Amino acid sequence: MDNVNETMQDYLRPHLPWTAAEREALAQVEARNRAEDQRRLQRAVQDQQQHYQNIGVLP
Repeated sequence: MDNVNETMQDYLRPHLPWTAAEREALAQVEARNRAEDQRRLQRAVQDQQQHYQNIGVLP
């Protein structure tokens, strides 16, 4: 593929098999995103519980 011009490489790249390094990098990004989503969800639940306690719905 070295003889294919750069524009064509850019077009073909998403359709080519991913390298192990690319798969690993994507897995790391997805893991960080899942962890951040989990932290946000946990914080939202804590905030909601605190709100309900403040208005007297929860003890």
